[in-house]
Amino acid sequence: MLDQNITTLLAALIGGLLSALGGFLANYYIQTSARKVEAEKNIRNTIEQTYEETQKIHLLYREIANRMFYMYHKLTIEKNKAINAEIDKCLQEINARSKELERSLKKIELQINLYLNPLQGVFLEYYEALQPLIREIEEDYPIEVNKDYPYPMLEDGDVAQIFWRADEKFQTSLAKLLKSKGYSYL
Repeated sequence: MLDQNITTLLAALIGGLLSALGGFLANYYIQTSARKVEAEKNIRNTIEQTYEETQKIHLLYREIANRMFYMYHKLTIEKNKAINAEIDKCLQEINARSKELERSLKKIELQINLYLNPLQGVFLEYYEALQPLIREIEEDYPIEVNKDYPYPMLEDGDVAQIFWRADEKFQTSLAKLLKSKGYSYL
């Protein structure tokens, strides 16, 4: 039989070791849980920022298309030489908006490539739907305007419809990802 002093000492040592082990495991569990919550918060914020950028691009697309349609109208309908200053102002506004659009698009592309890989396919479709507008801006607005000039198509035609569908699909995909990962506030 063990001496009572040794038994008491062993009980104290085992109790102390178990308490230290329990404290270590509890601390580890808390840190792991905190990291997981922080990672989910970061992903949720990334998805929200991406969604906000798509809304910004949506508005910029509309503004640019409206300005281009306005220029088209001025150049083809009015054919007034006195409107050159007005057209120049329009061009400056379009260039400023297009730079904002490109910055937003690059930001979304970065977020998709680094954090939201499951959305790469739908983002590519979204990106491609924006290309007709970007090409029109980069072509530096031809001076000679003919009947087949595409600016009205950017406003209401097939080109715009393709973008609106891609925009809606991309935003819906963002919302689904947010909900599927359990990051919904609801």
